Amino acid sequence: MTNYLRSIDSEDWSILTVAAGATFLFVALTLEYVFNQSPCALCLNQRMWMILATLLAAGGLAHNPRLGIYPFLSLISSVVGVGFALRQIYLQITPSAASSCGPGLDYLVSNQSPFAAILKALTTGTGDCAEPSVIPIAALVAFVMLGAGAIMQWRN
Repeated sequence: MTNYLRSIDSEDWSILTVAAGATFLFVALTLEYVFNQSPCALCLNQRMWMILATLLAAGGLAHNPRLGIYPFLSLISSVVGVGFALRQIYLQITPSAASSCGPGLDYLVSNQSPFAAILKALTTGTGDCAEPSVIPIAALVAFVMLGAGAIMQWRN
């Protein structure tokens, strides 16, 4: 199995990484627009990092799949996304931590709060982020898969 994984070249790893990222983004957008699940602040942040990791993998594929900077930057984006997914899982597990998060992102935007307050809500989460959901766990798995694809592309 290990020899088979090493025989896959960096173009194939890049294609797999882009396909995985696009699939997970499709699922996130389907949950939002088809099933009317509004994303919380941390979900939006995770989505941004997933888009960035996927675009970096696609950029590496379009420019030069053997160039190591694209998988490295895609890996960094995936690691940051893992951090935000873990933060949301922590808020769901620990309700007392979620109570100190403050108002939801909709409230902050509609009341024209300062940009710093909105940015803080996007990075630390809001009370909405503590609602039980499997979305941060799925995002965590997605980021780990994107990171693994980036590492394999980098190694080849």
